[in-house]
Amino acid sequence: MVTRWESDHGRYGVIDPETAVPTDEGIGRRITLAGKEGEVLLDLIVGKRVEPQPGMPTSETTANDYYARRADEDEVYITRLDIDLSTRFSDWINTDLLEITPEDVIGLTVNDYEIDEEQARLKVADLSHLVRSAEGGTWLLEELDDPSAQVNQARVMELVNTLTNLSVIGVRPKLPGLRSDLTIDPRYVRQQQDLERLSRDLLLSGLRLVPDPESDGPKLISLEGELTVGTASGIEYTLYFGRAFAGEESEIEIGTSADGDSSTTDDSSDGSSTGESTGETTDPTDEAAPRQRGRYVFVRARLNPTLLGPEPTEPTEPPRPPELDDPTLVPEETVPDDGGEPISRVARLQAIAEQYDLARRTYQLEQQAYQQYQSQLAESESRMAEIDRRFGGWYYVIDGEDFESLAARPSVAPRSAVAGPNDPIEEPPLPPGFPGVRRFGVSHATSSLAAPDSARPRPRGDNQVSRLRCLLRVDGSRGSRFHDRT
Repeated sequence: MVTRWESDHGRYGVIDPETAVPTDEGIGRRITLAGKEGEVLLDLIVGKRVEPQPGMPTSETTANDYYARRADEDEVYITRLDIDLSTRFSDWINTDLLEITPEDVIGLTVNDYEIDEEQARLKVADLSHLVRSAEGGTWLLEELDDPSAQVNQARVMELVNTLTNLSVIGVRPKLPGLRSDLTIDPRYVRQQQDLERLSRDLLLSGLRLVPDPESDGPKLISLEGELTVGTASGIEYTLYFGRAFAGEESEIEIGTSADGDSSTTDDSSDGSSTGESTGETTDPTDEAAPRQRGRYVFVRARLNPTLLGPEPTEPTEPPRPPELDDPTLVPEETVPDDGGEPISRVARLQAIAEQYDLARRTYQLEQQAYQQYQSQLAESESRMAEIDRRFGGWYYVIDGEDFESLAARPSVAPRSAVAGPNDPIEEPPLPPGFPGVRRFGVSHATSSLAAPDSARPRPRGDNQVSRLRCLLRVDGSRGSRFHDRT
């Protein structure tokens, strides 16, 4: 032990960084290790490196000797630490958002709507489905009914590559209460104020729960639409793109702290900050700090067995013909019904054996396909538990440039010969409680998940130009036409 007095903490560099003030000298590094249930296993403050003292043999100190103390104790000790701990966000988390490869992706569904925050309406541009076989191959657009247009394969693969390379640059904890399947967890939402608090938490990230007339439950909508990625493993990821904001590196990574956060929302089309805050503050004097653009994204994963292909029926093993065990069951000669040449017992037994052998081989192939399907399904179900744990408790932040790559609009768009105006379709107003202010979710959280009085049929999008218009290449003057499949 070196000292037991708190007044010596600065000298040895073991002042607690969580309680220190900027003028303190000798602030240490606090290392806290927690167990699976959140219990604290180690809480240590590491200070300065121990320097050799006059008259002290050099063998008694090494480059790995430090002053340290327990966070809840004043006593300072010399300890040997052979560690190199990084405080960089990217060194501690898996930054690969979806953990899939381009070869895994066999389906893309782009629900390309935007939210008009002033009118509290959904602007529906298009719903587009792109598919290819599990073995790869050509991408096909299900809604494409124009023979003069074809899918731009290079642009689709660019989109797929961007998706599979999406990196996490920040995380935010979600309030408990919303399960991964978007159902409400009654353990956390017991009264109306719990629901309103959950809704406000979603709104600050540019997300919104609204009634879904088709399922009689809630559905999630987001400020910048959604994109669903189907994989050959049967797992389907839906990305809900929320609010854009800008901030310094630490603000992007972990967001608002108890002392406030200078990240600001950034929903303008040119990417410049609007200066309107989501409950966070900005220091106008800090002009030198580099700012980064981020975008909130909510990831929902579910198991979709149809992506594995048609479910095979468990085959039944063919019974062994009794004639193969007792040849006397076959007459010496068999006269065909058409009166042809008689068939000998040997020839008849050979034909029965060949038919049985073919039935056995067919059964074995069908059994193998059935077992492979069931094995893949079980593996995907097991993986879903891990995926739910990963996405269930967090909002993620991706780079603003990655989002713009996914939502890129070309300067020239193909037009259908029968296309109408290029204005987006507008749905009827959203249910009561949707924030009727310019900033999505800054005020007036929903007070109820009750369905609206009247059903809101979704208009068809036949005459609309989708944000996915860049995926089409047109030979000649005719363009392509999309159909909203909902």
